[in-house]
Amino acid sequence: MNFETWEPVYEAILADFGYDRAGDERARDRLADLVADEGPLGLAADSFEGETVAIAGAGPSLEADAERCRTADVVVAASTAADRLLAAGVAVDWVVTDLDKHAASVADLTADGVPVAVHAHGDNVDLLTEWVPTFDLESVLPTTQAAPVGPV
Repeated sequence: MNFETWEPVYEAILADFGYDRAGDERARDRLADLVADEGPLGLAADSFEGETVAIAGAGPSLEADAERCRTADVVVAASTAADRLLAAGVAVDWVVTDLDKHAASVADLTADGVPVAVHAHGDNVDLLTEWVPTFDLESVLPTTQAAPVGPV
């Protein structure tokens, strides 16, 4: 996404929720430092082209809907939905997380080569600092809602 297009929405979110842009930028910079020695994992624009993609959240119906994920070509899980799908025997192809609930399992996922989009925001700098060094960084896609830095 083009940040100039996103920025007005981001500014509205910051204002509505009272979030601190400087905190987001500190987290972004910390994550960038932690992955600096690795080339950033990318997602090609056509990565899911022609695929049936299941996007799974950790809502109360996840296990009941696990079969829908099982039959998809690609499963993208948000946070702990990954853990629950794996426990139900469903393979997960991508994980998106801010590490607030399952950082240890994210370390295992990256070790298994599962790509994980790790999101930096104002209140997870400590989690980033503690856990990202334990990940296989070749499987980490660093993300932020603040203006991007480094290679884009």
